[in-house]
Amino acid sequence: MGRSRQAAVVAVTGLFNHDVDPRTVASDGLNWMVGGPQGSGVDSAAQLFALSVARAGLHVVGQREYYSNIMGKHSYYKIRMSERPIGSPSAGVQLLATYDDETVVRHVHSGEVVKGGAVLHAGGDEDKEIRKVPFLDARVRDAVLQELEDEGLPATVAGVLETARRRGVHVLALPYDDFLEEVAKRLGRDSTAGLQILRNTCAVGASLGLLGLPADYVNETVAKTFAAKKGEVREMNIVAAQAAADFAVENLPGFGFRVGHGHDPGDRVWIQGTQAVALAKAVAGCRFHTYYPISPATDEATFLEANPESGIVVVQAEDEIAAATMAAGAAVAGARASTSTSGPGLCLMVEAIGWAGMNEVPLVVVDYMRGGPSTGLPTRTEQGDLQFALRMGHSDFPRIVVAPGDIEELFHDTVRAFDWAERYQTPVLVLPDKALAGNAMTMSPFDTSRVRLDRGRTATEEDLAASTDGRWPRFAFSDDGVSVRPVLGQKNGIHWLTGDEHTELGHISENPEGRDLMMGKRLRKLELAAQEIPEALKATLHGLADAELTLVAWGATKGAVLEAVEALAEQGTAVNFLQIRVMSPFPDIADILRAARRLVCLEENATGQLRDLIAERTGIRIPHVALKTNGRPTLPHEVVEAVRHVLDQDAPKVVMRHGV
Repeated sequence: MGRSRQAAVVAVTGLFNHDVDPRTVASDGLNWMVGGPQGSGVDSAAQLFALSVARAGLHVVGQREYYSNIMGKHSYYKIRMSERPIGSPSAGVQLLATYDDETVVRHVHSGEVVKGGAVLHAGGDEDKEIRKVPFLDARVRDAVLQELEDEGLPATVAGVLETARRRGVHVLALPYDDFLEEVAKRLGRDSTAGLQILRNTCAVGASLGLLGLPADYVNETVAKTFAAKKGEVREMNIVAAQAAADFAVENLPGFGFRVGHGHDPGDRVWIQGTQAVALAKAVAGCRFHTYYPISPATDEATFLEANPESGIVVVQAEDEIAAATMAAGAAVAGARASTSTSGPGLCLMVEAIGWAGMNEVPLVVVDYMRGGPSTGLPTRTEQGDLQFALRMGHSDFPRIVVAPGDIEELFHDTVRAFDWAERYQTPVLVLPDKALAGNAMTMSPFDTSRVRLDRGRTATEEDLAASTDGRWPRFAFSDDGVSVRPVLGQKNGIHWLTGDEHTELGHISENPEGRDLMMGKRLRKLELAAQEIPEALKATLHGLADAELTLVAWGATKGAVLEAVEALAEQGTAVNFLQIRVMSPFPDIADILRAARRLVCLEENATGQLRDLIAERTGIRIPHVALKTNGRPTLPHEVVEAVRHVLDQDAPKVVMRHGV
């Protein structure tokens, strides 16, 4: 109480401590990263590496980062592996593998590669000047040049690599051309023409060799990955990986990190967030899905298109307006229907979603939140759409909004979205952050035995037989706001649909009494949902009830926060975590907030949108906030540092800035 309140904003920069023992850094896992130009096979290399270490029984989380262009600009994929379950990417890199200069410059300069770690790079370009490295941002370029000048080193790639050596990082040039010549020789080819694509396999092979994983794991992964290809394709990948592994082991004997064998992986799967949404839609009985190409929603649609056995008709519309209206039309016709987009597309869908609200249409919308405003950061993460999802559309209509915190929740909440949409006959929005959508992890298969589909109050033939004139009061008044719903084409189920206010049959009406009754009817749906959706699903308090500090957060920050809470407990600081999952109808959390000794709201947006929502719904203003807006996911160490700043300095606002 006697400490003076600090007015200044505290920035968590995420700089790495290069004096830390690398084995301590890796005590709860190890990070491997591959980087290269967009379109050069970075994702393929990461998938190959992740599946190989997963076969060794390790738990794996993948962080996928890429620029919003098709070819050329920098992309990277960080793979975190651990003997115990993990739910978040983490800071630091023990092994960086690359085949281009930009990755070396960006990630070596940032200090991500820890002491004792290693950089595997393509040899031959060490003399390239930093100013001639393509696509390098001016801020990064100028900072690198300044560092090299301060260190008295040449302004070249070789100079950057020397800074790594001075920090205790191993540096090894991989002779990719030699590996490809070995492949050509083994396959009886006269040249390496057409083999350049194997560079990513070589990077993976060298990395696994250094980490001490037997070649069997990568060989099995290659065999399964290329099972549909000709035998020569499988063999060339196996040969390339082994040649690179042998070279790395022979030429970097001082590398100290090793990956042990984990538990039997059993039936563990490797899955990306967008794939979890697609699978959830199939399990939920969705039969019609629309989209207009926009990152990261396109990943979901292309996965569905590649797997027609899901039974879902996928339509690429001419724009987001058409996508939303087509999905609404399919829902009116009785199909479980959805559309997926991100912030800019959701803006265009507003009128159609409002129409669905007026006509009580069970429409499911998945909004993959990314950096904004406008086009913003098309391929980076943010939690900036919360208030928009809650308020979009003119006037008032009910909508349910849910924000899953991990891939398991993402699957089950998407299934529930269809049940809620039909039970309460209203639009439902699912808000996964881009990090949750684009990242991947190993996990047990989803337990579909938990799924119990609820189609709501749909009209039966017996119901409609009561009609004397073939018409049905689709919008009949009821105590809870939910009417019996016929679908188009049902006998004796004729009704009207319009964007105007209407009667129980759907005819346009501007009668003031009827307007009040119909508005009240629609809004009672949310009151019903608030009563029926379990509070334990809307919000969860993780950890001890009596803690020194309570972190309030939502969405994909869940994994980092849970890990930070555990780390803080090991340091003797008791912190618990209140996860808000259902944003509308809002959970009853006032008692938890009042009981907290100190409160911090952690979000990936600039204004603290959840904090504002909590103040609106509970009257309680959380005094401390930790925010991140740079488009990269929140990591556990940032959460720990943010808590420390609040506890030690009483900082009202902490800005988390880690990311490359």
